[in-house]
Amino acid sequence: MSGNVLGTAIINGLLSGGVYSLAAIGLTLIFGVMGVANFAHGSFIMVGMYVCYWVSTLCGIDPYISLLASIVVLYAMGWYMQKFLVNKIMDAPHYNTFLLTLGVGLFLDNIALFLWPIIGTSV
Repeated sequence: MSGNVLGTAIINGLLSGGVYSLAAIGLTLIFGVMGVANFAHGSFIMVGMYVCYWVSTLCGIDPYISLLASIVVLYAMGWYMQKFLVNKIMDAPHYNTFLLTLGVGLFLDNIALFLWPIIGTSV
């Protein structure tokens, strides 16, 4: 029984590490190429995970196939954020991009809390 628990822990650790490494690579690319520190990056990852889960659950398809829907939704969100928010303040001081992306991240986090409240806990 303990071998099963150890194997599960190792697999969970590898999968979590994969998500963290993809987030770090994305942050490095965005900051290195554009000079924008995107504090909404984790919130975009959360949205992608929710899209993948709900498309997989509601449509009854394989989770790997639902990644395609997640890619489309995140591409559209990123494109709109870049075109209508970030491009407007590219010439402004860097703290404006920090505040903008932090605000977008807080907005997405609170929308998720509103749509999927934590059941059984009090705030």
